[in-house]
Amino acid sequence: MIEKTQVTVIGSGPAGLTAARYLGESDLQYVLISKESEPGASKVCGGFVPQPALKEFKIENFSGAHEIYGARLRFPGFPPRDIWFEDAVGVNAKRSDLGKALEEKLNPSNGIMKLGAAVTSVECNRDGCVVDYSFNGKTSQVESDLVIDASGSHPVSCKHDGIRSYLSDTETGYGFQYQASYRTDEWEFPRLNYFYFGSEYSPRGYAWIYPRAKTAAVGTGGLLNTVRERNTALPQHLDRLLNEETPNQDYSSYLHIVKREGALVPLAGVVTPSYGKRLLLAGDAAAHCSPISGEGIYFAMTAGKLAAETVEECCKKNDFTTQKLESYERRWQRAFGSDLKWGRRIQRRFMGTSSGESSSKFLESEDVLRKVAEMLLGLKSVRSAILGCLPSYIKSRLAFWQ
Repeated sequence: MIEKTQVTVIGSGPAGLTAARYLGESDLQYVLISKESEPGASKVCGGFVPQPALKEFKIENFSGAHEIYGARLRFPGFPPRDIWFEDAVGVNAKRSDLGKALEEKLNPSNGIMKLGAAVTSVECNRDGCVVDYSFNGKTSQVESDLVIDASGSHPVSCKHDGIRSYLSDTETGYGFQYQASYRTDEWEFPRLNYFYFGSEYSPRGYAWIYPRAKTAAVGTGGLLNTVRERNTALPQHLDRLLNEETPNQDYSSYLHIVKREGALVPLAGVVTPSYGKRLLLAGDAAAHCSPISGEGIYFAMTAGKLAAETVEECCKKNDFTTQKLESYERRWQRAFGSDLKWGRRIQRRFMGTSSGESSSKFLESEDVLRKVAEMLLGLKSVRSAILGCLPSYIKSRLAFWQ
């Protein structure tokens, strides 16, 4: 069977669903194809959505959202320190709950959803695009003017002579995570997201705890090349973290590990090109993910919206040339390219040492920790956090040399 539409969207993550939302609002017809039967259900993710994303995309108070009010930070040589904010800084949620919230924003009259379908090939040329997929045991085809590929860190459109090659092991992270549920109502994690840095918790990355109402995502990771070189037993890092953060240093009495999971995460910074012949990449497919925290939901939603806006302009002018599609790349670089660029620099500087250890005095400052927390929680840009911390950092280095 051959279907015809204006735009084919591949993937039902935040980038794909947001692109579909704004395509529908522009009265553009689309077909969304996703291997997931339920958006987000199989995605390995901590599930933190920063407050700016909730407000911008009007998804506050969705079912399953658990408000977070700050961060617990631990750096080598320092005890854990809590940074609280007066208002919620965002929410933690299961990706399936976020998927439902984003799906509810879609206009069903403008699009067709093909959930549980596997894309087998993507071909785009000067005349149009053809996407082959398997659905309910049958092979089908969609013809469209444009494709938005938001299929994840290994985009399906890049399997055969795509826009770009796959990222290297030094540009890709590996995250290992527990999905845990509470065994008791007498204890729970505070409403803080945990960020633990140092070799006790991660191979040159960081470990995290993202609490939710009845569950928590607990993970660790680092750059793929380091994880492979060290052959580190990642579960041991998580067991240590959880024992430290639960009463009596025995998490088994308080938490039940429901699931163990792992996934690749693009941590390459700015990756170009993100467009080609009648094709745009968005979200993880375009490496739209923070090189510091691995958070990518806000970037993905922003990229999905910008991709839809670019497509709308192309359709109005009947101009699908790569020169026209280039404006998409300029848009997302203006929106969050600086965070990707500076995040990559910080990653190389502070996570590239043999142990990740640091005894710098500037981390003793409450003001510095608050700026770091704002950056990790997506409240401030990476560049503004760097500039805010710079005076304290310079002062600490001068004191060291004196």
